[in-house]
Amino acid sequence: MLALVAACSSSRTVTDPAGGPDGGSDVPADCEEYDYYDEVELCGGACVRTAEDPLNCGACGVVCDENEPSCVQGVCTPPSCWEEEIVCHGACTDPTWDSANCGGCDVACGTVCVAGRCVSGDCDADCSGYERAICCEWRGEDTCVGPDFDPENCGGCGVACADPHFCIDGVCRCPVDQCGATCVDTASDPLNCGACGVACGPGAPACRAGVCVPCASFDLEECDGTCVDTRFAHEDCGACDAACSATAACVRGSCVPGVATCDPPCDAAAGRVCCSDGCVDLLGDGYHCGSCEGSCPVPEWGCVFAECREDPRGE
Repeated sequence: MLALVAACSSSRTVTDPAGGPDGGSDVPADCEEYDYYDEVELCGGACVRTAEDPLNCGACGVVCDENEPSCVQGVCTPPSCWEEEIVCHGACTDPTWDSANCGGCDVACGTVCVAGRCVSGDCDADCSGYERAICCEWRGEDTCVGPDFDPENCGGCGVACADPHFCIDGVCRCPVDQCGATCVDTASDPLNCGACGVACGPGAPACRAGVCVPCASFDLEECDGTCVDTRFAHEDCGACDAACSATAACVRGSCVPGVATCDPPCDAAAGRVCCSDGCVDLLGDGYHCGSCEGSCPVPEWGCVFAECREDPRGE
């Protein structure tokens, strides 16, 4: 209790000279040593701060109930809870996981409360040794799983989250943002830039930090309303609409052909051409870095974007 009992700090016995809580001055003589507090009154033989005492809130004898258990500036007030919490019997609780108050006060679960629902398993394995686990028949076996985070049993047995969703608190959620049924990142998605449905257009077709910006912000070129890296774009090699042939790869702005014919053909759009030893990646093969003949001094050190690097990890 927040009451200030004079007897605790003085050998004097506190009495109410006026014979009750309604008598005496605003600050009775026996409570004058507490005069530096606000609203100090003599209530039932004790000096209390009625601004914060839940047994004498605002005045002597005013008791705060369980729904408003705190006394703040003389007013009975509900407890200060987090946004997702509710007040049940004077205490804050999260109804999304509290098995005694699942989805609302006094809604008790015999099993586990997940996302505000009572969830039970579909098999008989004993999962009592695991916190917040249920038994699910998974891959032909009775298995204890955590429905709060298991992407194969999210919020209940057999509820699988589709990629790229994660299971968070028993609900399949997108890792960043969601627009309709699609997971997006509104900080970088040019079709949902800053908010769902906000599409970037010509002149500023790229999205950075939720704002449409020109391609030059990423050191790219704008070709037909799309940001393109003309150093490696097969259809826009070195400039917009400058396409390489089906047997040549775009390497740092130039079309580089193979020197042989492979069957099946190499994927030139992915930087692969046919050299004397087959299809190779001109952008990442240390023995054919940038061209069929472009072997790095020490090939094992690696080729990164058609350039030989001493250490491909940058160390």
